[in-house]
Amino acid sequence: RLTQEAAGKTITLELISPYRRYAGMINEAYLGNEGAHWHALFQEGGTGAFIGLLMILGGVLSILCLGFFSWRRGKGLAGLFLALFVVLTGVWMLGESKLVQLFYNAPLLIYLATLAANFAMPIPLGLFLLHHYRQLRRAWLIKLETAAHAVFFAAAMLLQITATADFMELLLFFQVLLAVSI
Repeated sequence: RLTQEAAGKTITLELISPYRRYAGMINEAYLGNEGAHWHALFQEGGTGAFIGLLMILGGVLSILCLGFFSWRRGKGLAGLFLALFVVLTGVWMLGESKLVQLFYNAPLLIYLATLAANFAMPIPLGLFLLHHYRQLRRAWLIKLETAAHAVFFAAAMLLQITATADFMELLLFFQVLLAVSI
């Protein structure tokens, strides 16, 4: 928020990025009163945030119900994989929404959770598919793709934790791996 004394004066902002791909790029900036900002944020990110929250709640409820009703009998493992996929997708959608930053002001944590969920999503989906289609002749392909995504996720987490490479630097590799998996 700028004070009234700033009116008519020049403001200089210096923006730097550790990522060469994003150097020189800036997110949009908003001008207007507080009500206009809230309206713009809800209009842009409200639907994605709402769907993401519903997916997280639905996935967690599914996991709890599966845990209570199905695991005793040794069934429900495929449902667990699918529910975990839904939760991870919800976390990703909620993190991509700009609206979540208004309620939880930790941009680094939001960024890390969003990309970690994005990198992990193919693993439970692959396990779900493998559980249902293990009789197919090409089930080995689903196993291979799921294993490749699990190895990538573990490597990405290790590289992020050791500060060797950032999630954003690994995003292109993930997209290529995902495209090959499809």
